[in-house]
Formats: sequence, C-alpha cells, structure tokens
Amino acid sequence: MTELATQAFRDNLLRLRDAQLFTHAFFEAGFLTEDEPRERVELYSDHRRIFDLASLTKVLSTAPLTYRNITKRGLTLRSTIDQAFRKQVVDIPTFIQGRSIGEILGHRSGLPAWRNFWTLCEDENEWSDSHSAIIRGLSRLQPSDINDSEIYSDIGYILMGLLLERKTADRLSELFFDFKEELDLDDRYQIGYLDNIPDHLGTIPTGFCHVRRRMVTNEIHDENAHFIGGDVGHTGLFASGEDLSAYLRNFLLSHFGKKFVELSFHFEKGRWKDWTIGFRKADDKGSSLFAENKGLGHYGFTGTSFWYDPVDHRYVIFLTNRTYFNRLDKRIAELRREASQVAYDILGS
Repeated sequence: MTELATQAFRDNLLRLRDAQLFTHAFFEAGFLTEDEPRERVELYSDHRRIFDLASLTKVLSTAPLTYRNITKRGLTLRSTIDQAFRKQVVDIPTFIQGRSIGEILGHRSGLPAWRNFWTLCEDENEWSDSHSAIIRGLSRLQPSDINDSEIYSDIGYILMGLLLERKTADRLSELFFDFKEELDLDDRYQIGYLDNIPDHLGTIPTGFCHVRRRMVTNEIHDENAHFIGGDVGHTGLFASGEDLSAYLRNFLLSHFGKKFVELSFHFEKGRWKDWTIGFRKADDKGSSLFAENKGLGHYGFTGTSFWYDPVDHRYVIFLTNRTYFNRLDKRIAELRREASQVAYDILGS
C-alpha cells in the first residue's frame, strides 16, 4: 500500500511538472530520530538543488535566533521590544514599541500582513543601507494600521530581523551561521542565506519578476527583501531538501530546539487560533491529516513547506518552485494535501 501511494504521488508530480505547476520538487517523510528517511522523491529539471525557502525562514531562523538572544539576556517573550531593544528602537514608531516579543513572533501584534516597501525607492540600487530602508517603510505605518486580531505579518518579522541585527551588530546571515555551527552543521550542509550558498551550486529559479523585469534565479524571490537589500527577518533562507532535513533533525532534537517547540505549544495556549511562536499549527487541509492537528510547521510562498509532530518526531518536507510559471496557481493547495496524505500513509497513524 505504501509503495503504491508513493508511486502514485510520484506519477502525479511528473504530470503536474509537465502541466507547468513547477520545474523542481523534493519530498521527504520520516522520523527525525532515524538516520534515514522512510521515503524521498526528487524531481529536478537541471543540476540545481537549492530552493528559496521563503517564509520558512521565520521559524527556522528569525524566531529561534530572537528567542536565543533574549533568553541569554534574562528576558522573556512577554518583554516588549522597547524593553528588549532600548537603544535600537528610538526611530521605531512609538505605537509599535510596546508590542511584546511573543506578540510579534506569534503574529499577534496586530501589525499589517504586508506593505510594498520596495515602492519607496526608484531602483534596485537606491538603498545601500537596509536598516534605513526598513525604517523608512515602518515610518509610513499609522496607529490605525494596528489592531488586536491574529494577523500573519511579514512586517513584524522584518522589524524583528532589523532589531536583532542592530542589537548584535551582526547580519542575520552571520547569526544563523553561528547558530548552525552550534547545531554541529558545518559548511558541507547547504542551508543559509544567499551569501552563504556557494555560487557554483546555483539556486532553483522561482519565476519571472515583473518588478525586476527578469527571471529570478540566484537571488531572492521576495520583492521587499530584494529591494531592501541585505538580510531580512521574514525570508532569506535557501537550502537543498536533503540539508533542510539535516537542519530540522539537529535543530528540533537539540536541547534548545525541544525547549523552543515546547514553548511554542504552551505560550498563551488557547488564546490564538492558527499560530504559535514562529510555527503554524497543522490544522488546515494541507497539513492536519499528517499530524492529526497536533503538529507544527510552516508554508513558504515559493511552494515550500514542512510539518513536524513533536510527539513521535515524524516529519514531512515538501519543496517546489511553484511560482516559476504562475505565482497564483491554486493547484499547489491540492498537491500539498496529497503530500500530507502520502506522508500519513508512509509513517502510519
């Protein structure tokens, strides 16, 4: 039954690749406590293997880096950004300074989902200082833009990335590199910000950008991240599927990772519907079957996702470049459900 399900999934991936949903795909399911995955399916149209992970960056990098930073300084998720980053918030709008770290990382700050910061510059080379670019965008926000509802917010993570860089005087790519080393992952593991990915490997193209007027390859897909320049908190990580799997294992099974996951489950539990600290709850049609509503994970706009069940450590990774042909193609939703179903069939209930 498992072999039939896997073969049917592989056949459907081939069909959808031919039907121009994506050009590259990677699927893996297994248990993080085992050395090898139970199943892996790979489809590539050329030699490139490095995916733009998009918003997976939030939970794989920005959220744990923030938690690591504040706990080392004796602070908590209930600390406000004014308390945690006093000297670094002087040019942040005052109505944002009182939001807590937990509210921002859990998408509970009421900050808007998105703003096109890139429209504030004339061309790609205008902003030489990424921090000034972000401040310029944040300064356009008004108190009326903030509310008390649960809103998935790129803006909150852009802000958090800025504050981390200011506090540490390091770029996010450097902070992530150090964190990866703490997890015993050296340069052989290709997961990091674009500056950390060797040029000869190349990144999988993510489609034509009408703003840049060119095919996006070997650069980040997200317009804000590209035009702002530098590292940003809401996106930026790249990885091969195999090395993302290694990172999840070393991160989520580490002492720090277990504590981070437990915190995500229990911080203000029951108050919010969809989000924990960094993670999305596995409770939608594309993920709920896999972990039976008790898993955590994230989606990425470029067609990436992973889900993890911390009870028995099962996981599934599904990566595509679904934005290559059409960034609004809704067929990805059904394909994600199928990936969740196949992982469930492979790993059992």
